[in-house]
Amino acid sequence: MWRYSLFVALLHNSGAGDEAHSAEAIGSLIERAGHEFRHVSIDDPGWQHALDRRYELVAIAGGDGTVGEVLTELGAASAGLVTILPLGSANNIASAFGLGERTPEELIAGWSDAKKHRYRLGLAEAPQRREAFVETVGGGLFAESILRAAAVETGDADKVELGLRLLRELVDELPAHRWDVELDGVDHSGEFFGVEAMVIGDTGPKVPLTPAADPEDRLLDVVLIADRDRPQLAAYLDDRLSERRPGTLNLKTVRCTAAVLARPAEHSLRIDDTLWRDGGVDRGHVRATLVPRPIEVLVPR
Repeated sequence: MWRYSLFVALLHNSGAGDEAHSAEAIGSLIERAGHEFRHVSIDDPGWQHALDRRYELVAIAGGDGTVGEVLTELGAASAGLVTILPLGSANNIASAFGLGERTPEELIAGWSDAKKHRYRLGLAEAPQRREAFVETVGGGLFAESILRAAAVETGDADKVELGLRLLRELVDELPAHRWDVELDGVDHSGEFFGVEAMVIGDTGPKVPLTPAADPEDRLLDVVLIADRDRPQLAAYLDDRLSERRPGTLNLKTVRCTAAVLARPAEHSLRIDDTLWRDGGVDRGHVRATLVPRPIEVLVPR
């Protein structure tokens, strides 16, 4: 329980949120709640060095991209307590702690009696590359949607809606191919058009592939998406696009401590929202585990 004033580093992405959630506006909320803060813009080169100071709390204000970037940096530095002020369109990481639908005003007001939770980053390793991830490493369906989105002129289009639309097209169009999948030494290979080794339950445009995933446990949730899953995925995406309440997805999920994935040549591979194209990843093999030391996350009630 936290019942005293905190010295806060406010890491803010100027491109996230609206004018009401500028760094100045959020800073005012922090001061009004009785805390002291310093603003650190992640748009500035070398923002990571600003975290060398002895802050009691690092508050990350932004969407999943900003939150992921900061968490991986803090994880590598074994930094202290963090919290999230979600300003993005999907907010998958914040939603894993029940923060995704709450405003910065609510969350900051709740810091004084919040509790600490744990977030274990994933670690993806390929022959010549090693990188932490916050959400998932995998390939096929969601990686192909990233590839396809890069070729679309988005303008001011809603990113979540675009992501849902591209996924809906791919559910019909993307063929399944053989993936070699080994989970804790057990062979789970098969014909899939999507494979994801996930730290949290949601991915992409807030799609709950594995709702039971827990960022505090010591396990990855590996989702294996096969041809039999096309009807339920199509129905889910159609409901989202039509603004109807979607049903719950029920996809085959295997929990494990280590996943070795070898993708087919026909499928792209991704880590979070970035395609992997080097370090031997093009040959398909990646090993996913969890980082042993968790990050502490302050979660208001």
